[in-house]
Amino acid sequence: MSRKLPKVVYYLDETQEFEDNHLERKDLPNDYEYICKNKFTNFFWNIIYAVGSKLLFVFSKLFLKVKVKNRKKLKKLKHKGFFIYMNHTSDRDPFIIQSTVLPFRKTYIIGYTDAYNIPVVGKLIPHIGLLPLPNNIRGLKKFSTALEELTVEKNKPVIIFPERQMWPYCSRIRPFNNSSFHYPADFNVPIVPMVTIYKKNNIIEKFDLKPIPVIVVCDPIYPQKDLSMKENKDYLYKACLDEMNKVIEKYASYEYVKYIKTDDFRTLRNKKNSLKKYYKVIKQQEKLKLDMIRKQCGFSICLQSYDSYTKKLKLLNKN
Repeated sequence: MSRKLPKVVYYLDETQEFEDNHLERKDLPNDYEYICKNKFTNFFWNIIYAVGSKLLFVFSKLFLKVKVKNRKKLKKLKHKGFFIYMNHTSDRDPFIIQSTVLPFRKTYIIGYTDAYNIPVVGKLIPHIGLLPLPNNIRGLKKFSTALEELTVEKNKPVIIFPERQMWPYCSRIRPFNNSSFHYPADFNVPIVPMVTIYKKNNIIEKFDLKPIPVIVVCDPIYPQKDLSMKENKDYLYKACLDEMNKVIEKYASYEYVKYIKTDDFRTLRNKKNSLKKYYKVIKQQEKLKLDMIRKQCGFSICLQSYDSYTKKLKLLNKN
């Protein structure tokens, strides 16, 4: 996010993507291994991870000025696996968590398969903690088994971004559903809500400096013993959403970029665009909903039912 950002962004839908990296979300190979079993390979990449996280820590502190509040709340989970639920406001979010919040523990990240198509870096990502969402039903069981092994057996933290899409410097918690809370409810492991808020950078008033990110760690939330898996899923979802909204209200995140919802395509038009470009934007936006469902196919299949996904496509095609 080193480019210049607009001060006002208009959007059509809460799940709209603003980051088009032009990378395709391909299916994972049938023999894909989420957890490497080779001890030598693991030892080598663990060293790389440890060194890399320390360098990222220095970068985050010196250049991004990242601050962390309530880190002590994680001491209770020092030897336990858990899921981190966090708002998604920067493409650096996962690495900031890995380097500043949990610098001494390898932390895994649930993400899309498009990251594998990044030249050079794509080959390294699996070894630094990315857990790619499968784009089909076949990979769902293997994905779920890997999550259970990491959190229950290996006691590792796993990061989930329930909002799914990254909105730069968004100062509120965007709506999300309870589908991703199936995993902590099923594995009986706690969750930890974390919220990135922003404080205005007043170091040099005359310059429009980007705000300072502050990560607020909330209290761990445990599944209830007297509730069923489905009830725990709803309980964890509501408790997590409440905690995240409380943080936003308490700390009043600075609105560096203003997001405004609109149903008028004309507001999406850039004044510098020609009429031809304007109609091209309209044509692209007409297919926005279908494109979003296709791009989110992996997430929808994994965290919702396959039937629900197919019904959405049929309904959309009829309309």
